[in-house]
Amino acid sequence: MTPGLAEASNFVARVNEVILYPLIALLFALALFIFIYGCYEYIAHAGESSAHETGRMHILWGIIGMFVMLVAYSILGIAAGTFGLNQDLDCYNDPAGGGDCDPIFNPFEGTDSYNPGGDDSANPGGDDSVNPGG
Repeated sequence: MTPGLAEASNFVARVNEVILYPLIALLFALALFIFIYGCYEYIAHAGESSAHETGRMHILWGIIGMFVMLVAYSILGIAAGTFGLNQDLDCYNDPAGGGDCDPIFNPFEGTDSYNPGGDDSANPGGDDSVNPGG
C-alpha cells in the first residue's frame, strides 16, 4: 500500500470515529429529547390549544431530526461499504488470507505476480509488508 493511501484511509477512519459518529449520536439524542419533550407537552397541556400545538411541533421536529440523523449514519455506512476500504486493505495486505477479495480491487489474488520468484531479492531489507506471504 502506498503511504499516501494508508494515511488517507487512516485520516478518514479517524474523522469518522472521533468526529462524525459522536456528532451524529449527540444530535440523534437531542432529537430524541425534543421528541420526548414534545410528547410530554402534548399530553400535559392537552387542554390548552397553543401548548398542544407546540407539543405537536416538537414531536414533528424530533421525528424529522431523528430521521435525518439515521439517514446521515446510513450514508456514512453505505459510503464506507461502497468504497470498501476495510475489505480492499485486507485483500491488499493478505491476498491469500481468504475472504471475498474482488479481483478488480486485487489483481494479484491467487498469484505471486507481484513477487514472481517468491524470493526477496527486490526486497533486500526483508520487510514483507508488500508481500506478506513471500
